[in-house]
Amino acid sequence: MGWAYTSSGVVSNNFYKECSSAIGSAPGSGVFSKVTMTSSSADAQNYANWYSYYRKRYLLMRTAMGRAINALDSNYRVGFSTIYDSAAQDGKNNFVDVSDFDATQKVKFYNSLYGVAPSGNTPLPTALSTAGRYFAHMISGQSSDPVQYACQRNYTLMSTDGYWNVNNSVRLDGKTAIGQQDGTELRPMKDDAVSIVTKVTTYTAPATQSVTVNLSSAQTFTRTATTISSTNTGTTKKPKYNVTTQTQVYTERTQSRTDVTPQSSTASYTVTVVTTDGVDGSPVTSPVTYSSWINAATTSTVVQGPDGGAPPTGSSSKWVNSGSAVVTTQTTAGNNQTTYSSAVGVGGPGSREPPTPRLLSWVATTMERSSQRHRLRAARRTRWPMSPSTTTTRPFAPACSATARRAVQAAARTSAPTSCAPSAPTVPRGST
Repeated sequence: MGWAYTSSGVVSNNFYKECSSAIGSAPGSGVFSKVTMTSSSADAQNYANWYSYYRKRYLLMRTAMGRAINALDSNYRVGFSTIYDSAAQDGKNNFVDVSDFDATQKVKFYNSLYGVAPSGNTPLPTALSTAGRYFAHMISGQSSDPVQYACQRNYTLMSTDGYWNVNNSVRLDGKTAIGQQDGTELRPMKDDAVSIVTKVTTYTAPATQSVTVNLSSAQTFTRTATTISSTNTGTTKKPKYNVTTQTQVYTERTQSRTDVTPQSSTASYTVTVVTTDGVDGSPVTSPVTYSSWINAATTSTVVQGPDGGAPPTGSSSKWVNSGSAVVTTQTTAGNNQTTYSSAVGVGGPGSREPPTPRLLSWVATTMERSSQRHRLRAARRTRWPMSPSTTTTRPFAPACSATARRAVQAAARTSAPTSCAPSAPTVPRGST
């Protein structure tokens, strides 16, 4: 049969609609035929039995219980209680104390079994808790003790037309809640507690990036600018003419260098799913993190700058004063004209021609970090190896432009060092 139920009730599927549609109406009219039953009909007794004992779930339930108990005799002790009773007092609320199942007890039992009407909720855990406390003789005011012997076996047979939906079960003391005794079991096995299972799955994949550093080195030249004044600041017999000496510096950019350092790491992220009472929540994906980046061999490319020739001469503005001017005197008059010594490269001999340049320390001018990417990636989608035991598919969306991405892919095929323009780090989601 196609009956189906959820916590909200019956599922209105096609079978349900067929059974609940009016006689002669679709969709039931396509599978059921109307039959008029009279006392002379061949199936009259079968129909009467069905109508009286089986047409509803609760009728089916108590009919099955009545047939099961019918074979017992006075060698057995039998009682009866509804799932709603909590007083355990004989004759009240259809309750029947456990006693020898003789003719008198059978009448009381069957009158209660067939006389009780369904009502309200389905507190099955509470009913079982009450039965246990009844056998323990710990229900306040119960009319008798069902246990006669220490070795006596006691059983509770529960007959119900559905799963439980109310639970107020307590322990023998009548106060302490039984709580969750079935671990992470789901309904209908679980007790009145929330089952929460958190599953964290880790995905990992090797990742690579390239760090590009652009450096430059320059040659520095120095010279001395000397100016002798024509104005006598002394006397006729002891003349004084100021001599102003100023050190000047000229820096010429001569070389540039690019260092490309491939790096490798392990990228990882987690997906967390919290399952509450068997219902999975929305997966939560953590940001991608990386282990420590490990440098491979650095590839350096040194580029010689254009030959600037000899440093500029004369009063070129490219020379910059270095330090304060030094003023001395002499007895010979000058003409207020500035003369310049020969330019000397730092570290070179004091010759009139610039010596062979000696590079100073390299200075970093720019640094670029390529978009982090998986070493063995597919063009659009990749699969990450996953711990502990499964895999998942994640999209790869690099931060580089389409043009830059094609350049990186082409470079990967030729093993040429290449990097994208600086961008926010993105990670391809694994490898195929």
